[in-house]
Amino acid sequence: MITIGFSPHRVEALEHIAREMETHNLIILEEPPDPVFREMLAGRMGVEAYVEEMVPAFPEFTRHTCLLLQRLYGAGQRIEQVEPYLERMERIYDLLDNQGVGPERIREMPEVGEVYLAEAHATAALMNFYRKIGGGDFGTAVAACREFAHADAARLRLRARLRAEAVADAVRSGAFRGKVYVEAGYIHLAFFIFLRQQLAAGVGDPDPNAPVQVRPRYLLKAALDEIAGPRAPRQLYSPGDVLTLRAVFRIPTSRAGEELLAARAIVYTALLSKKEKVPTVRLAYPHLTEELRLLAHVRGLDYAACEAAFFRYLRKYTM
Repeated sequence: MITIGFSPHRVEALEHIAREMETHNLIILEEPPDPVFREMLAGRMGVEAYVEEMVPAFPEFTRHTCLLLQRLYGAGQRIEQVEPYLERMERIYDLLDNQGVGPERIREMPEVGEVYLAEAHATAALMNFYRKIGGGDFGTAVAACREFAHADAARLRLRARLRAEAVADAVRSGAFRGKVYVEAGYIHLAFFIFLRQQLAAGVGDPDPNAPVQVRPRYLLKAALDEIAGPRAPRQLYSPGDVLTLRAVFRIPTSRAGEELLAARAIVYTALLSKKEKVPTVRLAYPHLTEELRLLAHVRGLDYAACEAAFFRYLRKYTM
């Protein structure tokens, strides 16, 4: 059995992540293999030194996660790192920076070529979005947001497919067996679809010889139920997430529908605090609490209201 644990990279999710990890004998992390990580995991490198060397995007989450993984590893659980897309990105950086291989040649190389193209397209679209935001024209910013969402969706699909293939190959070969927990970021829903297809999972089939079952776990569902009530969604998705996921799954969306999602995404991003939050006794889920409030706000905005808000909060984009 394979459990995919979907959650954001936040300290407030770790209690739920730990509870799920503890019931599996193999944990697969969403990151490329790294010998430095193995040193930290075995206790030969301190957690603080590891975090300082890695300079992660979410240092508090990384620090707490390392302590959790050290405990699980010490208790005998197997921990592996599987993320082919990012592993190939590391190879691309090495080719560009250390081996002097040009982009034209990399585009044509097996394995890394498709990753290079997907990453280059998404990065160019993101840079264009930043330029359009700075230009102060809301319509062009919305168009650039839509363009980036589609480029990011193509990258997410490729990343999900490559990872699903790698995990499925290891399962079929017998390298991964038993109760397997696979870490996945909350937006990587396509990974579940691709992995289930790869393994032809028979969910709920009682036959022990049936194909491997793959089940999703939305790890902050209980927290959302606690904060927002039992009718809360299984995960929170910002307007930008919705725009991107609709593109990932190729769900037909009208231009007006995409423009409204992009407009709301721009306002939501401006208002969302960028600082990593740590739970307190008073507030157990600071990120979820803020997001619920902001989502309720932007869902009430039409396109014109978003445009007005854009000019009101423009400084937040240019700081």
